[in-house]
Amino acid sequence: MRRVSSGLRTAVWLGLLALVAVGGAGLIVGVDPPPTDARRPELTARGDQRFARAAPALQDTVTGLSEEADALAAAARSASRGLRALDPGAARDGVRQGEAALQAVDVAGQEMTAAHEALLTAIDGAALGTSNQARLAAALDAESAMETLPEAWSRVVAAVSRAAAMLDALERHDEAIAAATEAAREAATGAPDGGGYVPALGSLDAASAQRAAIAALRDGVPQGSDTPALDDWLARAGAHDDALRRLYEALQASGGRSTDATAAAQREVEALQGALPVGREVFLAMVTEMTEPGLTEALVAIEQARGIMRDAEVALD
Repeated sequence: MRRVSSGLRTAVWLGLLALVAVGGAGLIVGVDPPPTDARRPELTARGDQRFARAAPALQDTVTGLSEEADALAAAARSASRGLRALDPGAARDGVRQGEAALQAVDVAGQEMTAAHEALLTAIDGAALGTSNQARLAAALDAESAMETLPEAWSRVVAAVSRAAAMLDALERHDEAIAAATEAAREAATGAPDGGGYVPALGSLDAASAQRAAIAALRDGVPQGSDTPALDDWLARAGAHDDALRRLYEALQASGGRSTDATAAAQREVEALQGALPVGREVFLAMVTEMTEPGLTEALVAIEQARGIMRDAEVALD
């Protein structure tokens, strides 16, 4: 029989020692697992029991907060829809509903905060299992989300108020132009209440005031936001209204008779009137310029907060 060399014997012994070491390590791991709550529930039993007793009250308040946040989001969407419908009254109704919803959010938030503090007091520093730690974290997330709602809502109100005021001013401007045209027609037919073209010029003053109000609202748009559609309307409407004023002043000076000056002024008015930007798409573009990007960002922020609250509600269930 051949003799095994001393080098080979050494290699075999080293291999056997390695196998024993690996097996021993596995045995140690199997016998002595990490002290996690999943394998050592007694480590968190007291805290988990306390959590279970106090959690329903917290869950109820999170549910209430989530419902009020739903109402706030619905009001924000309603206000936005009112603007898209070019209906400032509907937009303002949405804002009023939102103001009431925000007050309810504040009350519900205070209740949730109180329930959260009561739960922490009940736990009294005891360790919690992983699942209950996640539930508590979800409640904290809901509380943090609640704190973002007032600022997001203020952006909704600012954007909606600005655009609704613009729509109101646009309507009053058009009414003033229509009144000026009617007064000029009465002056041309020699209506007995008289005054010539003075009433028409007074209505043009009112139209000019509405254009100035719209320009001031445009100046309130956050920096960095372009308003090309609105700027174009202001320029074209201003040129038209000024030409109409020159026509009525010329007619007033001529006593209503047609002259070269009144004929030239009439042609100018007709040309500028044909160039006026009109149509639903134009006014929707103007509304968008008055509200974006702030309105969409605020709506998204409110929806994100709602989602976090809904997740917390599910986590605590």
